[in-house]
Amino acid sequence: MNKTAFTIVEIEQARPLADVHGLMIFRRANSIEASKLNDDLLDAIRGALHQQDLPP
Repeated sequence: MNKTAFTIVEIEQARPLADVHGLMIFRRANSIEASKLNDDLLDAIRGALHQQDLPP
């Protein structure tokens, strides 16, 4: 996969997280119930958490 394609995939995966984060900022919420998230958002969160475990 070339760098441009990889970047597009990263952006598409990050967009749902950005939407939730923006809503939390707007509502001044510190957290959100997992039951309020759809499958795409849960997958995005799992992917982000997995990225934290990868070596630099």
